Amino acid sequence: MSRSRRRRLPKRAYARRFPARRRRRNSGQLGMKILIGALLAATAIPLARWLLINWWVLLTLALAAAGFGGVWLYRKAEHARWDRTRVNALRFNLPQIDALHHRDFEYAVRDLLRRDGCSNARQVGGAGDNGADVIATDPYGRVWVIQCKHRRNGTSGSAIGTPDLQRVNGTARPLHGADVVAVVTNGRFSSRCPELAGALHMHLVDRRVLARWAAGSQPLWDLLPKIPPPRKPSTDRLLPLFLHAASASMSSQATSPRWESTLHAAIGAPMHAARLPGAARHSRHAGQGRRPSPHHRAGAC
Repeated sequence: MSRSRRRRLPKRAYARRFPARRRRRNSGQLGMKILIGALLAATAIPLARWLLINWWVLLTLALAAAGFGGVWLYRKAEHARWDRTRVNALRFNLPQIDALHHRDFEYAVRDLLRRDGCSNARQVGGAGDNGADVIATDPYGRVWVIQCKHRRNGTSGSAIGTPDLQRVNGTARPLHGADVVAVVTNGRFSSRCPELAGALHMHLVDRRVLARWAAGSQPLWDLLPKIPPPRKPSTDRLLPLFLHAASASMSSQATSPRWESTLHAAIGAPMHAARLPGAARHSRHAGQGRRPSPHHRAGAC
């Protein structure tokens, strides 16, 4: 019984009972630290003397680091420039939208908002999204909360009903601070949705409006009625709209219906001046992480 009690003594009681062992352990650790410090000092002093004599080695390393840093910054700026060009030239047609996976549809809506000047647009759909799939702030300071409803068969699929509108309306303003609440679909809404949307001050983007928006002719807020007034009208917020208009006048709409392995590689519209390089295929990795593959099975939200 006494042996069992000795084995189960807590650490503090053991240290009080055997102080000599604790002192020996601490002294051993201190000696190891002193030895490591002495070895580092013995190595660092000769190395410092050698570098002072051979100063050109430090200069070479500094020049090499500066060169690598310059190349990295140049490539980063080049990728950013091509990304801006690609986003400004982004175009969809309805067959392309219908072929998307429902998660890719959310990313497509996000990219269309970025094309229109909502630089902070992000895809947030998924488990626990609280009724929001895309959140963005337009150039006028208005916060948009969008629920995306994709239908593989377009208007032949099931209609979007009033429960979907009630769900997003219940969280968009209290939780996300929305100024504009919208439901975007490539399908159709039930006959009761327009009346409820008007009562709740929501906006419905059906297949017809989506086609005009995705074609790139106008930003979404110019296609919807009764949009709230701008929060912060200023010249710096109007600059993205000017850039978008200038880019639209130089670009042509994508005509190829063939989709490749990634969304933007397939829908990137050619410019009159040049065609986008392969870097445009990596457009969706900025800030939000990697998106799911478009080769997943398509389905409804």
